[in-house]
Amino acid sequence: MGGLIGFILVCVGLFHSLAPRAAWYIHYGWRFQDAEPSDLYLGFLRVTGVLAIIVGVIVIIVAIVG
Repeated sequence: MGGLIGFILVCVGLFHSLAPRAAWYIHYGWRFQDAEPSDLYLGFLRVTGVLAIIVGVIVIIVAIVG
């Protein structure tokens, strides 16, 4: 079960890291008309995406080893 959670974290982290504008649109953009995300928020999405990838990889490793 831990491996599945780790895989999901890695997938979500990759999506946020590689396509932060699309991730913003899925989360908030559809609610507003003619709105754009700030550069700070796009950077935040990238950083949290990388952190999710790291945590996901650790969870996968622990699930395999443990």
